[in-house]
Amino acid sequence: MSYFADTPEVVQIFDDLDKFRDFCRFEGYRFNERDLYNKNSKSYRAFLDPAKARKERREKRLARLKKRRHS
Repeated sequence: MSYFADTPEVVQIFDDLDKFRDFCRFEGYRFNERDLYNKNSKSYRAFLDPAKARKERREKRLARLKKRRHS
């Protein structure tokens, strides 16, 4: 048997890394392999809850626009 067939945990890590890389690429976050499973990382927190991350980005953008209009 192969190494990967004997250790499904390793396969899961690589699958998660591929998903995280694709998320960062499509959503515009900085990709760093160290950030996988790091809950302090902004990009990994966004990966865990993308709807919340989009909402925060939208609110931040609207606040910038509102501030610019009143200046």
